[in-house]
Amino acid sequence: MRLSPSATLPAVLAVCLLFCLPAHGKTAMNKRARDLSALLVAPRMSKKPKGSDFEKTAARLVNIISALDDSYRSNGPDPDDLLTTAFSFREDVGDYERMVTSRALVDAWQMARNLGLFDKEGIFQSEISLGSEKGQMAVIEYIVPPSVQPEFSAHHANLRIVPPNQQRQSDELNDAEKAIQDQLVATMDERRKLAALHAIENPPELNEVGRTPDQEKAYWKQKVAEAGDNFEKEPKIILEARVTATPSHMSKNRWRVTAEITNLSHHPTEVTLEYHLLGISAKKNQHFILKTDRPTVQLLNGQEKGIDLWTAASSKYKDKVIMIDGLTGKEAKNPKYSFRGYAIRVEHEGKTVATYASDRRLMSYLEEDNDGVKLSSLP
Repeated sequence: MRLSPSATLPAVLAVCLLFCLPAHGKTAMNKRARDLSALLVAPRMSKKPKGSDFEKTAARLVNIISALDDSYRSNGPDPDDLLTTAFSFREDVGDYERMVTSRALVDAWQMARNLGLFDKEGIFQSEISLGSEKGQMAVIEYIVPPSVQPEFSAHHANLRIVPPNQQRQSDELNDAEKAIQDQLVATMDERRKLAALHAIENPPELNEVGRTPDQEKAYWKQKVAEAGDNFEKEPKIILEARVTATPSHMSKNRWRVTAEITNLSHHPTEVTLEYHLLGISAKKNQHFILKTDRPTVQLLNGQEKGIDLWTAASSKYKDKVIMIDGLTGKEAKNPKYSFRGYAIRVEHEGKTVATYASDRRLMSYLEEDNDGVKLSSLP
């Protein structure tokens, strides 16, 4: 794989952003390291390279070695120490990959210095200013070309800087390059092991019957298919509810009502849980809506689900209470209201199959023959 100097470094430099600022002391080192760590993200490894991989990775390489040189010139940490600290902020990069990457980055930085690619202000440039190739354009190229190992097309540890007389002439690897290829392959193995360990240490969240969300979804589809036409039948539902949290630091100043819905049918069902959480103003004793919604609930036969229904934070309703009670002046500075209760209904195919409310007054809101105030009319 041949990379033309005129087609590589100038294009890379056009997208590079040099970000390091002079800094001193331990705090400054940590800032340098944190800034650098943002560029040391574990690169994507894929057998299908993207056309933009080289340009983006080369630009990242230039930014990294520029940060290393800035630290070196300003009496900051040397490149090895700075990279060690920067990688300490990256939990997504394993120890072996850190070592391989650090070695490659330090080598690239050292070559850039040997070729005089940093000007007097420390700005990276493509023209060589030192050595026998002075005046020529340096080249950034793959160590292991994507045609040989596509997984490393976006890895900054797979790039090097060379003078034009050392530019690769074919994709065939020499012994040194094969050794680096082996190291890069080992980083893939390390990633697989770390991913397996992470899966063990952080198992997927299970529901009350020990299934993951994906497993539960598959099981639901299976049971619906087995139920056939019975799935469309009206279910027998038991609905209950109670207040399970009041405004506090733990509840983020919200009320919570937990609705418990049970499917007593011999088939799975899908229903709509329509709920209304209500407040009451202190001055006019006017009911008003704190929260209303209509989530869909899937229930296997015999299954009971507890569903938490939350209001917004109690302070969010002040303007509504001021409007409802017509408060002005001092009264408007401290509007008062209380949590009144809840009215909940379960619907199947548009038909009410269960209702529950905190008292008879609020239950009347759910009655179809209610001639009084409707829920839809409440503010």
